[in-house]
Parts: sequence; C-alpha cells; structure tokens
Amino acid sequence: MSDIDSFKKKILELEKEVGKKDALLRNYQNQIQQTSEKLDKIMSDMGRDLELFGKLQKMLSPTELPHINGFEFSTKFLPGFKTGGDYFDLFDHADRSRFGLLMSSASGYSLSAQLLSLIIRLTAKSESKKYEEPHLMVEYIYKELYSTLRTQDSASLLYAMIDKRTDIMSFCLVGDAVICVRRPGQSAVELFTAEGAVFKPGHVAALDTRSFQLKPKDRIIILSGGAFEVVNPEGKQWRTDNLLSVLNKSHAQTVHEIRNEILLDLEKFSGSPHFPRDLTVIVSEVKEPGLRLAKH
Repeated sequence: MSDIDSFKKKILELEKEVGKKDALLRNYQNQIQQTSEKLDKIMSDMGRDLELFGKLQKMLSPTELPHINGFEFSTKFLPGFKTGGDYFDLFDHADRSRFGLLMSSASGYSLSAQLLSLIIRLTAKSESKKYEEPHLMVEYIYKELYSTLRTQDSASLLYAMIDKRTDIMSFCLVGDAVICVRRPGQSAVELFTAEGAVFKPGHVAALDTRSFQLKPKDRIIILSGGAFEVVNPEGKQWRTDNLLSVLNKSHAQTVHEIRNEILLDLEKFSGSPHFPRDLTVIVSEVKEPGLRLAKH
C-alpha cells in the first residue's frame, strides 16, 4: 500500500470516528434538551406551588387578633426563605372566661408544611370546646395529623388556655418553641421548653399539661422554633441563652418594644433580616385592673 493510500485510509478512519463523536454529541444535546424541558416543567410547577403557598399563608395568618380583655398582645410573623409552616391564633372559649392560644410550626417543604398547619388550625378551631386540658387537645390534633405526616415531615405545637377567673395559664408544648415569663421586680426570667420531641411519623411525644400563675404586669414571650435555626456567619446558632440575655437586659416599656428588641438581636446575630425558617414572636402583658372577671 502506497503512502497515499495509507493516508486516505487514515482519513476515512478519522471521518468515521468524527461521525461517531458527532452522533454522541447530538445524543448528549438531545438529553440536555429533554432535561431542560423537565427542569422548566419543575420550575413551572414550583411557581404554581409557591403561588398557592402564598395564598395559604395569607389564609393561615390572622389579619386581626381578637381583643382580649385584660391582656395586650404584640405579634410578628416573618416568612422563612427555605421552609415554612408557622401559624398562630387567639380565640375566645365558649364560656368567655377563658381564651386559647395556638401556635404551630410544621417543617417540610412548600405545601406540605402549609397543609399540616391548615389541618392543625381547622382541627383546633372545631374541637377546642371539647377538651378542658391542653394536652388532650394536642393529643387529638396529633391523631388527626398522623395519617398526613410523611417521613420528612414534623410538627411542633403549643396549645395554651388562659383562665381569666383564676389567672392561670395552662399549656401543652411539643417541639422547639419556647415560653418565657418576665415578672416585675424579679431579675430571673422563667423559661418553659417542650418536654416532648416534635410530632413525627411513628413517634408519639410524651404529653402533659403544665401551668403557671399570672399576675398584673407579667409579660409572656413566646417564640417559635425558627428563631433557633438562625445562625451567624461563623455557623453558631442563636439559642435560648441569647433570648434570655435580650430579656434580662431589656428596658422596654411596651410589648411592641420587647418584640422588636428580640427581632433586632436576631438580625444583628445573623447579619441579615431574612431567616431560613418561618419565625413567630408573640409578646403579651397582663394588664390591670382588667385581668379578672367578676364571679357569678
């Protein structure tokens, strides 16, 4: 075989190899196109989910809290940029001498968290008159949630009942929310945390009703678990110690000022006004002389 024939043969072999590479390239291009179309559909579906998420969030968050005689409330809800599911509400009890407070926080993604919150809300609204003890109400809500919970889902819940005749707040707390009580003339802040873990599939938290006495000028601070997932640039988490430090140093005159001091400390700690998980702050003060109702 002459050098020219050998050279032509090599050219043909190279052309065949280039043809194979071109076919592979076209195949890769087709796969990329298909993947891109799938991603476009996912993004479109996510857009619709987020739109529905926003509508559900507006429905779940009360636009106006009821006036509770003898108490002043200041609340703030901040939506998380990663996961959501916080919900809170105040509602009068049937006999008007008591009122209920509900705060839930469902983890998960987009709609799953919101739907869990929706179930908690509707269940609490419809069944609150049937259960005298908060832990029985929480137990009932968990049973209603059980069939809906998926492996990656979990839910925290605070259900409290305040009796204006006896000045006693009874509550059941499951999950990562906290309750603080700051009393006038006392340096130490009382801290209540959950005795049981969050609600998860196949896990039944230990439930119990606890209570404490309320007095005029007492301030009750309730913070959802989203606050304790806030981290600073070094990766350190904001903890209950940070909350207690804010409350112990506070010279705030109003419930609104206390609420704002907590949020400002979280913002300074993280270096951002945006937090990864939904965050709810509730601050209440027992007013006088309207705490007690006249006995009949």
